[in-house]
Amino acid sequence: NTEVDSNWLLQTVEALSQRVPVFENAGVLGGWAGSYEVTPDDNAILGPIDEVGGLYVAAGFSGHGFMHGPAVGKCIAEVVTQGTATTVDISGFSPGRFRRGGFLREHHVV
Repeated sequence: NTEVDSNWLLQTVEALSQRVPVFENAGVLGGWAGSYEVTPDDNAILGPIDEVGGLYVAAGFSGHGFMHGPAVGKCIAEVVTQGTATTVDISGFSPGRFRRGGFLREHHVV
């Protein structure tokens, strides 16, 4: 919906201009929008799906996937080939944690 998008943009520019007046005459060169995947506890889901043999998941990074990708790739490869991640303990990120009520809590987010 273009009207909603432009209203949001106008409100954002107005709020920014009130805080930093030099932005009052600034223009917008472009924009981007996309999906932002989020899990119930805002942490990734890593590991095998117990109900489906051979299915492994590495998802739900809430925008951090690009940064975490190399380490997650290594850990998931270890899980697939060795049965467990040996580089980093990823057991807390298991897909089954939601079913068990074991949500992760991040205490160091700014």
